[in-house]
Amino acid sequence: MLVSCHRSMVYPTLLTTADSLIMQGNYDQADSLLALYDKEIHYPEDASIHYRQLLSLERLFVDERLSDNHFPLTDSLCRYYDNRDWKTEYSKALCFLGEIYRVSHDDSAAMAAFLKADDLAKERQDSYLLCWLYQKSGDIFFNQEMYDESADYHQRYYQIAAANKDTLRMAYAAFYLGMNYTAKDNVD
Repeated sequence: MLVSCHRSMVYPTLLTTADSLIMQGNYDQADSLLALYDKEIHYPEDASIHYRQLLSLERLFVDERLSDNHFPLTDSLCRYYDNRDWKTEYSKALCFLGEIYRVSHDDSAAMAAFLKADDLAKERQDSYLLCWLYQKSGDIFFNQEMYDESADYHQRYYQIAAANKDTLRMAYAAFYLGMNYTAKDNVD
């Protein structure tokens, strides 16, 4: 059943825990929970089916395996969550849609999806999603040789990771910043 506007559906605990683990980078534990969920005999409602599909896309995203083959499902999930005004799920679906556009070299569509997801993630203060969005947005600018803009996004990525004391994402962000400065011949 729908909960009131601007709120998310209540999903099975295995799915919500797996989602949280994926966002925190605990992929092995998340995979175990998702496999357990898939083995259970259950008759999920429509919302749980869509949420499980979203988590499948999330795993592909973190493994950098999203491609234009995933566009129909991702686009469908974007419309599904947007129509229900479920902002948490919608912002993630937009992030994954943006990544599909990015790997398909449609940078303007990718940035449009990332910026829309960015607004929603800021509204909800979703720091993990913001890290992903800033990394991918910075990558787009880097590939276009717009190093100042790229460094700005990667710096935001670093700041959020530092605030979360997320040393792995801090290291990734520092690596991307180093690439920007190297490309600009800023050795210091």
